[in-house]
Amino acid sequence: MKKDKKLIPPGIYCYVIDKRKKKTFSTDGSLNTVFCPYSKYKEINNVKIPWCYYLDRGGLPNPLTDEDFNKLVEYFGSDENVFDFLSLDLLWDDCKECGERDYYVTEEKILNWIKIVENERI
Repeated sequence: MKKDKKLIPPGIYCYVIDKRKKKTFSTDGSLNTVFCPYSKYKEINNVKIPWCYYLDRGGLPNPLTDEDFNKLVEYFGSDENVFDFLSLDLLWDDCKECGERDYYVTEEKILNWIKIVENERI
């Protein structure tokens, strides 16, 4: 996958709120958000892991059941390896871990980014 920094949203999160819409919340009560195309989930040993494809790394989900943690220990070989390989601690909350475009966000920057990402899906 080609990595393009301009597809990463400005600010400290892996998303921006799309204020072009009249209501901040959609009909189902969720925020009208546009997510970073690199922010996805990856399945590891039947556990859904928050994953950043820009960094090609992930973090532990929150909440994480004992059963799912044990599946990850089985996959990675030890507790320590789980924490080493899934070290992006805030990814579960869509907090940006890549550090790219991590600056003060103006409404203009948000709208410009939404236009870019809508035209260049990866």
